[in-house]
Amino acid sequence: MRIRLRVVVLDVRSGRWRTFSPEPIDDARASSMLTRESSDRGQVERLMDAAIPAAIEASTREQ
Repeated sequence: MRIRLRVVVLDVRSGRWRTFSPEPIDDARASSMLTRESSDRGQVERLMDAAIPAAIEASTREQ
């Protein structure tokens, strides 16, 4: 599974904004048919937990 984010950085004072896409976060774990819904939900949560801090870090590097 892969999470790919599109991030918008908005300067509220000036109204200027930009978008960027940080590197996607991958997870190669497989789930069985019987538990797919619950395990996929957990996998997405873990990927988002990794992707959001990575996006924040990437946004500070690009300024």
